[in-house]
Amino acid sequence: STPSYNPFLRWYRTSFMVKAIFLHIFEMNSVPIKILSPYKKNSWGRS
Repeated sequence: STPSYNPFLRWYRTSFMVKAIFLHIFEMNSVPIKILSPYKKNSWGRS
């Protein structure tokens, strides 16, 4: 029960949760994709 191991596990869990949430938002919402690649949106508008 070292005090330095607990924060690490907590950080790992938080990182995993943040990654999962970010991936979920990235998949569900196409807003980040439009922001990351405006040229794609432009070409879509052209078509």
